[in-house]
Amino acid sequence: MVSVLLVARIDGRMVLDHCDDAPTLGEAVEGLRVHWCEGGEDEPAAFLLADESGRTLASMLQGETDPEVCITTYADGTVERHRCHYVLDADGMYCRTEVTELAAE
Repeated sequence: MVSVLLVARIDGRMVLDHCDDAPTLGEAVEGLRVHWCEGGEDEPAAFLLADESGRTLASMLQGETDPEVCITTYADGTVERHRCHYVLDADGMYCRTEVTELAAE
């Protein structure tokens, strides 16, 4: 089981808040990417993913200049960058999320 922890600023302090669990690290990462833009530009996204013993497996951060960019860093040092773009229908309603892998910088 992988715990998803939201890193949030509350009353000027950085705190961790448990927000979800997933059976595997892959499912946790995929789920966060699909919902990446839900916080909006005013709430930069930052998450830690930890195993049952509390060991950090990965972190996920929003790109500094582009809120659709998700930067995932795994405990082994591997870094992945993805664009997580919300696609809207003709009425402006959420339809799906397109997740595209980006080249490493």
